[in-house]
Amino acid sequence: MRASDPLPFDPARLDPAAVVVDVVISPRLTPLLEAARERGCFVQRGSVMTDHMIAAMAAFFGFPSGDWSPQAIARLSEGEL
Repeated sequence: MRASDPLPFDPARLDPAAVVVDVVISPRLTPLLEAARERGCFVQRGSVMTDHMIAAMAAFFGFPSGDWSPQAIARLSEGEL
């Protein structure tokens, strides 16, 4: 997704009681989520979904069970584990 891409719908139509979720993980706050937050909506970033899918993906691909938390993944990617 590019910053210049149009939003999928007009955020002015959002009710402030709406929950808006985006599956895009970068940027953390997409233009859609920013617009929804400005309207007073609860927003959930795409990284939240990804963080909770990692353990299921690891099991599917045959990796051993263990700590697949976002913090552990960050340590792994930084070479700490």
